[in-house]
Amino acid sequence: MPTDPNLFPSSLFSSGLSQANAASSLVSNTTTVSAPVYIWFFGYIGNTFFPAHELELSQSAVIKVAQNLSETFGKQNLMLMTAVDEIPAKGGTITNDTSHISAVKSYVAKLHQYASGVYGRLDMSQFNLSPSGYGNCRIVAGQFRDYNCPIYNQTRLYINQLGLDGIWFDKAYYYYRIAGKLVFNQLMQNLTEMFGNSTRKFILNETCCGIITPLPGFTWESETYASPSPPQIYTFKLSSKKIGQLNAAFPGHVIAHLDAEGPPHLIGTSPREPMATFAALNVSAESKVLSMLVYKGLHAAQRDQSYAMVIPLIGSWTFNGKLNCSLQADFTVICSRKSPDYQGILYNALSSGKFALSTLKSFEQIVLENTPTMSIDPNNGPSGTRVVVNGSYFLHSKTVTIKFDGVAVNTTSSNNAGNFTASFVVTNYSRQSNYVSATDGINTLKAEFNETVS
Repeated sequence: MPTDPNLFPSSLFSSGLSQANAASSLVSNTTTVSAPVYIWFFGYIGNTFFPAHELELSQSAVIKVAQNLSETFGKQNLMLMTAVDEIPAKGGTITNDTSHISAVKSYVAKLHQYASGVYGRLDMSQFNLSPSGYGNCRIVAGQFRDYNCPIYNQTRLYINQLGLDGIWFDKAYYYYRIAGKLVFNQLMQNLTEMFGNSTRKFILNETCCGIITPLPGFTWESETYASPSPPQIYTFKLSSKKIGQLNAAFPGHVIAHLDAEGPPHLIGTSPREPMATFAALNVSAESKVLSMLVYKGLHAAQRDQSYAMVIPLIGSWTFNGKLNCSLQADFTVICSRKSPDYQGILYNALSSGKFALSTLKSFEQIVLENTPTMSIDPNNGPSGTRVVVNGSYFLHSKTVTIKFDGVAVNTTSSNNAGNFTASFVVTNYSRQSNYVSATDGINTLKAEFNETVS
């Protein structure tokens, strides 16, 4: 999926999809870049640390998991999703409690040691432009820019006080439909102008119903990502039509996920969303589903079908009833209400804690074997330097174009495993820092090359 170097430093989108403008890891004179990796990494809901509450995982144990993930994927590539949440009247609140704010802020800072992106969640059906205990929200000249609106107050808390890098907005289409296109577009424009910058972004949960449409004259969509999910609980197939529509509205900014029931008090007696049936599969079937979804997104045949995938690790929510599901060859599922494979409310892919499934290593391998990676050697030198470019897990048997500072300098072909090697000689610098990129037409990775004096 294309990578936007500004959003998630080791990226995932560009003008099509996987352009990891990525994070660089330096080993001697070699730079390696890779597309970003998105992980469900549930943490605080209000003042309650839910991995401890639901899975008996201590905060130190969860931070150790983040450290291990960082060692596997690289800090600049690691994006931890929904590390902070606030649900009114559930799990306690963060707002206006300095001790709670301090505790959550400290946790976010610890995660930032190992991940370049740490994201919070807000429910747009609860935090929006309507007055509530989180803000009175007086409308100013129809612009909805009153700083006392609940959604602005909570975003300010997340970004300015807790140090989060962005927000996953749940129920986004729900509020889009209620507020109307113009009001929603103005709201997102205001959020972008008030809180967005080159490293902070917003993600809209686009599971439900229709497509949120950016209107002409607004620019917020350039810093916003859309996240679809399989549309039904009994299939893990994403809608190709919807993926295409989202890529048209948010070019290269599509991150898919398995949508969830919601927090414990909302989980009823019947499963409603795909994460419930995913957790009720056996671990082998879970790996097959995840492998299919990750592969299809990162190796799409057409640019408008490309997407990244959020990997379930700690979270998302599952189903707390008795449910057992079996995976069919076409990635649909058949479920019965007996002998549940998973009985927890919060998904746990680790090998420790309550309801541990020990699927983490399998999931890591799936991501590693599907995520495009590129290295350049050396990463600096004078004019006349020969640079060797190696790539792995690009599209199979495709033409790969190598560019230096935007100018094509070589073409090669990836093999049937998506690997390639090419080289070129640096001849002309346009500035001291230049970029080497490799693209197969869908995936694009970029690494910095620095000029030195011979």
